[in-house]
Amino acid sequence: MSICAYCNKEVQIGLYAIQLGCKHYVHSKCLDKKNPNFDICSERCGEKIVAEEPISINGRDYITNPPSASILNIFTVAKEPFNFFKEKKTIDYIKNQKGYHLQKLLSCNVTIDTFIQNDYNWDDLKEFKDFNDKERGKLALVALKTNAEHFRDCPHVLAPAIKDLGITGRNMCEMFGLYFAGDSLQVVGGSNKKAWRAADCVKVGMKMKDLYGAGMEYVEQYDNLLPTDQDIVKLGITDKDVLPSRIPPEPMVITIQQPSPVKQLIIPPVVSIAVKKKSTVHGLKKK
Repeated sequence: MSICAYCNKEVQIGLYAIQLGCKHYVHSKCLDKKNPNFDICSERCGEKIVAEEPISINGRDYITNPPSASILNIFTVAKEPFNFFKEKKTIDYIKNQKGYHLQKLLSCNVTIDTFIQNDYNWDDLKEFKDFNDKERGKLALVALKTNAEHFRDCPHVLAPAIKDLGITGRNMCEMFGLYFAGDSLQVVGGSNKKAWRAADCVKVGMKMKDLYGAGMEYVEQYDNLLPTDQDIVKLGITDKDVLPSRIPPEPMVITIQQPSPVKQLIIPPVVSIAVKKKSTVHGLKKK
């Protein structure tokens, strides 16, 4: 497909279309009926032609109603539009020259992995108009089957999206599938091969309240995140959330009976024991 230089809509080559001398295709009905110019497409010739991006295809909005499970096979991924990504074509070419806007890409089961595996970045994704709106952009990422693992493992692509779209820790749970299963964090739709740590939670914008929202109930779940002092600060954990590792015990006073005079032996607390004891968290219980 190509884009008509006059009406800026798709042209199905061979169907009510004509190629001008400048090599651009236009709708025949868009030409000046009294004095058609078959050499160049008027004063717009040479300008960048931007295709109009639809909000649906045949009444279906693929962002709010994306394909369920991918039904791609080895033969499908070798064809359009996947070959464009493998050939590292620009988004401008894919969208404006070949007519594959985001709705059409989603209908073909293109996912976020298609972009990531072929070295596209967030600036490329932002060329689709849906990513210029925060709420619409979040839904578009979900439609592309983006999950929390993508944000954690591919920050070179998606870290800017967290800021640009205002993605929160709550979104990580409710939209991108982060939740507690047993003693560890898991991701719906993820590989779940790499354990989540507190530092990872910080990286994707999580706070302590979001960990509770993800289903954290037990001290063991908190401990498995291996939080450092720096992580505790960044997660926004305060004294109201986490108890000190241990309150230093009072010195033990022992009175020793001796002939003369009576002396007291003061035994200091054992500091090494206090250091090794794990933290406990208010509101959490042990299994």
